[in-house]
Amino acid sequence: MSESSKRRMWKMRFTGKLLKSAIFIVCVGCFSWQSADFLQLYLTYPTATSVDVNFPEVLIKPAVTICSSNPDVLHFLIAPVDGHFAINILIYVRNQTI
Repeated sequence: MSESSKRRMWKMRFTGKLLKSAIFIVCVGCFSWQSADFLQLYLTYPTATSVDVNFPEVLIKPAVTICSSNPDVLHFLIAPVDGHFAINILIYVRNQTI
């Protein structure tokens, strides 16, 4: 290689390294600025809380539908007079798994 081609390659490498270094410095600067800005916002801890509680006049309860065409199960699903609907369901499920 001649001296001029070596010098030209050195200039290209130097220019590339200089450009990469400049881009890196700009990125580090932007990162530092954004981090400082976020840290300042975090340390001031701004809060805005607004609570509005409304109670409806009529409360609509969710509907629960249990469909079964099995007549053996149907008598467990109809609420008995004694009011132990949940207990009867648990007893039925326990007896089915044994």
